[in-house]
Amino acid sequence: MFFRSFVKSFKGKSKSELEGFFYALANGDLERVNRPLVEKVKQHIENGDKVVILSGALNPFLTAFREAVGLEDADIIGSELFYDENNIAIGKMGDIVNGDKKAEKVQEWLKNRGLTVDDVTLWAYADSESDGPLLDMVDYPFVVNPDEDMEKLAQQKGWPVFGS
Repeated sequence: MFFRSFVKSFKGKSKSELEGFFYALANGDLERVNRPLVEKVKQHIENGDKVVILSGALNPFLTAFREAVGLEDADIIGSELFYDENNIAIGKMGDIVNGDKKAEKVQEWLKNRGLTVDDVTLWAYADSESDGPLLDMVDYPFVVNPDEDMEKLAQQKGWPVFGS
């Protein structure tokens, strides 16, 4: 898989080198960020909601992205990049947080806080058809920037499209 090959290219790089790389990556294309969605997420934080940025992207990228768009109060759940005891990347990663894994990670995140999906009101904003299991488990599912397949799924499930 391309993503795992990409991660192999990090082997031997220090954690601080990679943080710099991901910082530049996250800040390099900010004009493509869905600003209305970022503002909506900021409203959730201002309302006292706990926000989690959940993505298949690597955690160091998500950390840089969170800072770049001003969502420092959000937690992150992403794909783990592994380092050795000296904080040198070993060229390996954990499971890609995608599909059913996203729903599992949210349940795990809640469990670590002594909660279940029945204890809280959950909102989710997602853009991929593979996010279906996540959207199925939340109280307020929203589709963002859907491709054709996700648009069809949203119509079938009755999920609103954010920004429409």
